[in-house]
Formats: sequence, structure tokens, C-alpha cells
Amino acid sequence: MTISFRKRRKVYFIDPFIFHTLNSWCAGSFRPFDYASRWLENPDNKAKLVESIVISCLKRKFPLNAFWRNGGEIDFIGFGDKKPELHLEIKYQGKIVSKNKKSLKKVKGGVLLSRDILYFDKENNILIIPLAYFLAL
Repeated sequence: MTISFRKRRKVYFIDPFIFHTLNSWCAGSFRPFDYASRWLENPDNKAKLVESIVISCLKRKFPLNAFWRNGGEIDFIGFGDKKPELHLEIKYQGKIVSKNKKSLKKVKGGVLLSRDILYFDKENNILIIPLAYFLAL
């Protein structure tokens, strides 16, 4: 597995305030707080913002990082000494199904962040942990 610099990139905002400011400005809203509140009511939007927050935190720990997409996706791969040390998938939802673990199974394990589930899948070597616990660490 090598890093391809020619593939599509993901952009993550370091500060959610900057994201909401630019998002409401692009939408032409004159009430940014109200626009941000309505935007966060959509679970998909909330999940995207959560992913951005997690990735921006992890980039401090793993300056060399990537994501993987090939029929499935791993949101974050953290490298140490040029080899993967962390495979992380973010599923900010209340229920985790087998399909959500598919990409981590391919790399023989990793961490899957959920909204509120704490579980270790021994068979696939996947730790499912609530987002709040992970960010507290």
C-alpha cells in the first residue's frame, strides 16, 4: 500500500467555527448561527463535521497520514516509521452493522468510532468505541 498524491483529496477544517462561518457565507445566510443550527439537524451533516473534528485531532498525532478508498473506505490511516499504525473508520450512528466493518476487515482490524457503542469484535480485531470516549483520550 503506497500513498498516491494524484488521487482525490479530502479537506478538513481545523476549527468548526470557521467551517460554519464559511458555510453560512457561501449559502448567503445573514444569520450564521441559525443556519448552522439548521444545518446540524441533518444527521449526515453532523457526521461529516464529526469526521472533520476527529481527523484534525489525529493529524497532530500522525503527521504522515492518508485515507483509503477502493470499493470501501477507511477514513484515516496513521503512519509511524512509514508503516500503518492506526486504521480508523468513523460511523457516527447508533447502530453498527457488518457492512460498516467491511474495510477494516480487509486490513485485519482497526478502530471504528460510533456514536454510542462500546464493543470489541474479536473475530475481526475491530474495536468499536464511542466518539466521546475516543476524543477524551
